[in-house]
Amino acid sequence: MVTTKDGAWGVPFPNGTVNGMIGMVYRREAHFAACELTISDTREAIIDFTYPYYIEIFTLVSPAPKEKGKTFAVFSSFTNEVWICIASLTFAVGLLLFVMTRSTTTYLHEKLKGYTLENLLFNVYRTSYSSMLIATLVKPSFEKPIESLSDIPAAVRNGFTFAIPAGGLTEEMFKIISDRMIITRAQTVATYTVMQKGARLYHIAKEPITSDSYGIACFAGAPFRNKFSKKREIWDPLLWLPLSHMVESGLIRKWANNEFMKVAGKSPIEASGLKPFTLEQLQAAFYIILIGYMASALALGIELISTIKLTSQ
Repeated sequence: MVTTKDGAWGVPFPNGTVNGMIGMVYRREAHFAACELTISDTREAIIDFTYPYYIEIFTLVSPAPKEKGKTFAVFSSFTNEVWICIASLTFAVGLLLFVMTRSTTTYLHEKLKGYTLENLLFNVYRTSYSSMLIATLVKPSFEKPIESLSDIPAAVRNGFTFAIPAGGLTEEMFKIISDRMIITRAQTVATYTVMQKGARLYHIAKEPITSDSYGIACFAGAPFRNKFSKKREIWDPLLWLPLSHMVESGLIRKWANNEFMKVAGKSPIEASGLKPFTLEQLQAAFYIILIGYMASALALGIELISTIKLTSQ
């Protein structure tokens, strides 16, 4: 087994030179290269590839979406449309009850003092709002994550930078991602590295951008290339298991998932679950109480001034 001197995957250049692992196979310094080598037309022009053993998906890696602040969580239980509907319905019901009490007989007027329509309406409001508020405060809510290329323009307007880096995921690259950077990466490598760093720190988009096939690189005309891909007629555990059998049986994917599970068991574990309410989450409720007190004080002041003026007259 040999390693490359330049540490590159390998690509042919216009001057005819080839670097990296592909160059070593091309110059027959190695019989084949077994790694996550992408099968491409430029590479297949100078070497041969085996049966593809892995389909790699390329996606976006970005900082994990931040948790939304809950300073005004008391208002986020309903959407603006629902708040408008509640205000309109409250006004309409109040007006309806006022008209009904004014236009009925004394007997019905006495009965309507305990009319349940308004009570029922506000009980529905209170129950719905209380349950939604508790769910909003207890369950963390996050900003919209970057899931596809269509999210890039909005993210750039919000201060993110989009880049297509060369090479693998390095320490410096993850520092850059943490600093509002979005990059494209192979999903397998990105998932493995993110699990090492902490899955709560980075986000891997669910929507793929493109895909590539990995294969084993052999020098052109290698007599053993078909041995990797040839289907066997009989079962013989002493013979090499062809790539096609490993792919079709799901062994390649299983081995990749096993590595993910190993890393996941060693990754930093962060606290999760329900958390008690904090003053930050409930401070908007105190704002509402303060506004109510101020409105009441203003109304009381107006009433006192009006009373004094009427008395003086």
